[in-house]
Amino acid sequence: WLQGESDGGSYIEYKLKMQVLWEHLQELGFTHFFILRVGFWGSTSVINEIKAQTDFCAENENCYIVTKAPSLIPHPSANTTNWWISEPSSEYADCRDSYLANTSNHHFNEKAHKIFARRSAENINRILHLGLPPVLEEENIKGL
Repeated sequence: WLQGESDGGSYIEYKLKMQVLWEHLQELGFTHFFILRVGFWGSTSVINEIKAQTDFCAENENCYIVTKAPSLIPHPSANTTNWWISEPSSEYADCRDSYLANTSNHHFNEKAHKIFARRSAENINRILHLGLPPVLEEENIKGL
């Protein structure tokens, strides 16, 4: 679940949509729900989606956040004043590109997706094959 944060709305609405999706997935035979925590797109309202994802996983068996990396990558045109506990490490630099000329519509690029894939694969292996919980990045967002 690498989710578009613009689909959210309120904390309650977002969490309810995830619950409905999870119930449908279980009916189809899925046994686990893996989430790449939603990214930062220039508005602190995304904190509602981040909290909903976190609470959803805490409240539902076999539901896991497998990486927080998308929420730790800065958006070049966004004001992140009072967002970070500390500035993200250099690992997260240059992880966005604009696919649309002359816009500030910066999406995750190949470098970012490689970070997501590596972190997710390591944690999915821990969960499915080793029976261990995921090891997530240190929290860097205020208010969580």
